[in-house]
Amino acid sequence: MNRLNFWSNQVQGIQTLYSSRKLRFSKENANAYQTIFNIDQKLPLRILEIGCGPGALCQVLKDWYPNANVIGLDRDHNFIEFAKENIPEVEFLEGDIYKLPFEENSFDVILSNTVVEHIETNTFFKTQYHLLKSGGVCLCLSQAQGVIHQAPALLSFNEDENTFWQQIEVLTNGQDDSIQIFQLGKYKLNEQELPQTMEKFGFQDVSMSYVTTHLTPDNPQVSDRLAHAMIESDRLGDLEILNRLFKNPLLKELQKDIEQMIAKTNQKYDKRWVLYQKGQKQWDTKISTTNVLRGIK
Repeated sequence: MNRLNFWSNQVQGIQTLYSSRKLRFSKENANAYQTIFNIDQKLPLRILEIGCGPGALCQVLKDWYPNANVIGLDRDHNFIEFAKENIPEVEFLEGDIYKLPFEENSFDVILSNTVVEHIETNTFFKTQYHLLKSGGVCLCLSQAQGVIHQAPALLSFNEDENTFWQQIEVLTNGQDDSIQIFQLGKYKLNEQELPQTMEKFGFQDVSMSYVTTHLTPDNPQVSDRLAHAMIESDRLGDLEILNRLFKNPLLKELQKDIEQMIAKTNQKYDKRWVLYQKGQKQWDTKISTTNVLRGIK
């Protein structure tokens, strides 16, 4: 198993993660994040994102802070290659928080998004404290528990589809222990522990804020462009799961069944978009809250 490309190969693929983060940090949420970040847009700041993935947040940071030097860092080679090819005016580096190629006191802002739970806590906060200049801002974004997800009825499984997933579960049960190997989420802190821990490591003026993202295509306030992006992001997520099954040697005998499931999934999402265009509302929704922890060195 390739440890450096583990995330893009085993957890979330490039397009799935990129599209979901583009929605989370869309222009509809920009004001909320910028208010909480409280960063001067005019200054030539040096900003580092740790665990940047395929670069969606770095991309909007460059839009929000056009005079800043934005640097994205991730250990996943696939993510960094995608970001380098698709996101201009941002510097992307392949690296690890446990061995960073930066000098102390060299950044004005350091931020991360859903990274704190995967990194040993002392290393996570101490490293950022050392890299920040005096007065520098640390921003730690994480997902609150309790995501609300109501899928449209047309995406429900029929009897044949339920049988397919039951077969998958039986054939793969206990075979994929990659999540346990990499101990994802091992260092997760709750909404009370996060600010307490940041204060423990010397940060001042610590605050905890929240941004709620509503992904409901049928809301009248949602543009056609954004509604289509929401539907397609869900499609990408479902197709990624199915496409990953092709790579599993335990499922060689189910290749035709997997192909049929992919075709059915595309048909369902095509229909979802047609219904939207006809004004036949499904009121499917996904609601999540992002915690924004902020502290100053």
